[in-house]
Amino acid sequence: MRGCDPEVVEACAVSGEADAMLHMLARDIAHLEQAIQRAREAPVIDRTESVIAPSRLINQPRV
Repeated sequence: MRGCDPEVVEACAVSGEADAMLHMLARDIAHLEQAIQRAREAPVIDRTESVIAPSRLINQPRV
Protein backbone atom coordinates (compact mmCIF):
# COMPACT_ATOMS: atom_id res chain seq x y z
CA MET A 1 0.00 0.00 0.00
CA ARG A 2 1.61 3.22 -1.13
CA GLY A 3 1.95 6.12 1.26
CA CYS A 4 1.81 4.06 4.44
CA ASP A 5 3.80 4.86 7.51
CA PRO A 6 6.78 2.55 8.08
CA GLU A 7 5.04 1.03 11.12
CA VAL A 8 2.36 -0.49 8.86
CA VAL A 9 3.63 -3.95 7.91
CA GLU A 10 0.34 -5.36 6.59
CA ALA A 11 -3.09 -4.06 5.62
CA CYS A 12 -6.14 -6.25 4.96
CA ALA A 13 -9.68 -5.61 3.77
CA VAL A 14 -12.10 -7.16 6.26
CA SER A 15 -15.79 -7.96 6.46
CA GLY A 16 -18.03 -6.52 9.14
CA GLU A 17 -18.19 -3.05 10.61
CA ALA A 18 -14.57 -2.13 9.82
CA ASP A 19 -13.30 -1.54 6.28
CA ALA A 20 -9.67 -2.48 6.91
CA MET A 21 -7.26 -3.84 9.48
CA LEU A 22 -3.68 -2.62 9.78
CA HIS A 23 -0.89 -4.66 11.37
CA MET A 24 1.59 -2.21 12.87
CA LEU A 25 4.93 -2.75 14.60
CA ALA A 26 6.38 -0.19 17.01
CA ARG A 27 9.31 0.09 19.42
CA ASP A 28 7.11 0.82 22.42
CA ILE A 29 3.67 2.13 23.41
CA ALA A 30 4.63 5.78 22.87
CA HIS A 31 5.81 4.97 19.33
CA LEU A 32 2.60 3.02 18.67
CA GLU A 33 0.48 5.94 19.92
CA GLN A 34 2.30 8.29 17.53
CA ALA A 35 1.76 5.92 14.58
CA ILE A 36 -1.94 5.51 15.41
CA GLN A 37 -2.35 9.28 15.71
CA ARG A 38 -0.79 9.77 12.26
CA ALA A 39 -3.22 7.19 10.85
CA ARG A 40 -6.16 9.00 12.49
CA GLU A 41 -5.13 12.24 10.79
CA ALA A 42 -5.51 10.73 7.31
CA PRO A 43 -8.54 12.28 5.59
CA VAL A 44 -9.91 8.87 4.53
CA ILE A 45 -10.11 7.58 8.12
CA ASP A 46 -13.26 8.38 10.11
CA ARG A 47 -12.41 6.45 13.28
CA THR A 48 -10.05 3.83 14.63
CA GLU A 49 -10.20 1.00 17.14
CA SER A 50 -6.99 -0.44 18.56
CA VAL A 51 -6.26 -3.99 19.69
CA ILE A 52 -2.86 -5.05 20.97
CA ALA A 53 -1.74 -8.66 20.41
CA PRO A 54 1.06 -9.36 22.92
CA SER A 55 1.99 -12.69 21.33
CA ARG A 56 1.13 -15.04 18.48
CA LEU A 57 -0.48 -18.36 19.29
CA ILE A 58 0.12 -19.87 15.84
CA ASN A 59 2.55 -18.65 13.20
CA GLN A 60 2.64 -21.10 10.30
CA PRO A 61 4.78 -20.47 7.22
CA ARG A 62 2.84 -19.09 4.26
CA VAL A 63 2.81 -21.10 1.08
